Amino acid sequence: MLVKNIMFKDISSLADSALVQHAVKTLLRQHRESLPVVNRQNKYLGMLSVADILNAVLPEHYQLLQDLTFVPDSEKLVEELKKVNLQKVKALMRVDLPTLDEADTALHAVNIMISRGIDSIAVVRQGKLAGVVNRIDCLASLSGSLDQ
Repeated sequence: MLVKNIMFKDISSLADSALVQHAVKTLLRQHRESLPVVNRQNKYLGMLSVADILNAVLPEHYQLLQDLTFVPDSEKLVEELKKVNLQKVKALMRVDLPTLDEADTALHAVNIMISRGIDSIAVVRQGKLAGVVNRIDCLASLSGSLDQ
């Protein structure tokens, strides 16, 4: 199965100039862990995830603990979140993530997601965001191909 047949084409994206507080609201509203970041010309620039935001809020704790119950000062957490919320998305987005082409296979996408420990990958067409593929869609397509 090809990526072009399973990707989300009508996906929300974040403008690189948007504030993180807008990104948080969009992630919550969309029930997503991550969203692609684009510029005004819809050129794919990177991905912003909940983990990226939490890491910016608590850089010294997030990687080590991965459990916010151990944060010693919740007021500090709130203050740091307020600061991070006023940053632009482009300051926190990850740019080191792989992308897919529409002609790539679902199996290739799954291999990348597993090896990189990510749950979704942007699909680009001539540098512009065309869609997003996630693990569950790949699994569904691969499971469907087993039935044939």
